[in-house]
Amino acid sequence: TIYKNFYLSPSFAHSNSNQLAYVRGRGAVGRSNSDAVNGVGGYYHNGVNGLFDGSLVVAKDLRHVSGDLFVREFFDQSVARQIASPIAEFDQTYETIFNDNLAKDDQSNANPIGITVRQRSYSKPGSSYLLYQFDIVNSSGASLDSVYVGVHTDWDVGNAGANLGGYDATRNLSYIYDQGATDPSYYGVITVSGTPSGQIVYPNGQDLTDSATYVAMQNILGGGSVAGDQRALIAIGPYSIPVGGEIRTVFAVAGGDNLADLQIQADSALSKAPLFVDLPTAFSQLRMQDSLALVDLYNATSGPSWTNKTNWLSSSPINSWFGVRMLNGRVDSLLLFDNNLVGT
Repeated sequence: TIYKNFYLSPSFAHSNSNQLAYVRGRGAVGRSNSDAVNGVGGYYHNGVNGLFDGSLVVAKDLRHVSGDLFVREFFDQSVARQIASPIAEFDQTYETIFNDNLAKDDQSNANPIGITVRQRSYSKPGSSYLLYQFDIVNSSGASLDSVYVGVHTDWDVGNAGANLGGYDATRNLSYIYDQGATDPSYYGVITVSGTPSGQIVYPNGQDLTDSATYVAMQNILGGGSVAGDQRALIAIGPYSIPVGGEIRTVFAVAGGDNLADLQIQADSALSKAPLFVDLPTAFSQLRMQDSLALVDLYNATSGPSWTNKTNWLSSSPINSWFGVRMLNGRVDSLLLFDNNLVGT
């Protein structure tokens, strides 16, 4: 019997310089829905939180859109944890892995794309931005085309009902600010790994359907010129992902004392794009995790005494190890009944 793990989604804080940012799993950027009730989490600049909720969004057509504000459509496959940063200048790095098994369409029908995501977040002293690296693996069993990846945010800056928004195309930057200056800070999201394919700022109460989200991810729509409680979406794409293949996207969530300061942060974040080009892929890490888990199973259940242990712990491909079934390059199930496994 194979048991699927359920992971709680703890939050961790990036705390560098004048920013404080909370990260967690399940595709959440900043607060999750329950955290919004409890008043925990978000993205703080100069000690003031400007982010009510945010989420990764991945879409492949008008009906298949995974990720949404306030509704978690991603399922954790690991808990969020701090790791040694693979990029030397960033001293705080957190990682979590999740899939889109909880995704639903607008009629609440299960409708996942079939992706696995490794999320890493990075911060460093002296900056007021947080980098998000999303490595997206195609685990659907079919090729994926016309895929767009975005970050959807609900900003509440100062007097949330008096917020305005803007778009700086030269910096791949969508931003929100308080026109009444209750909080003079500016907050925004930058597409670090590519030019935006789509962007929109829109008022609370005009929630985007899945189809509207997919359209917005493909078009620069502007918005935010009329004061109100604003939400924003910015995306990059399109991508084609073969079976078992993956793409890497990088975004930044940033804060600034004013628009000029936010633009400085955006310029700095954009300059870091080359640092992500040669990092190891998520798929190689996931396969390594599978391999190590099988080794642990073998050692914990008296592997040398198994009835059939053909190719186990050998250099042969994992799919040739007795009883191991693979799907899209990942271990899917184990058929080891009556094989004399002893242990816990």
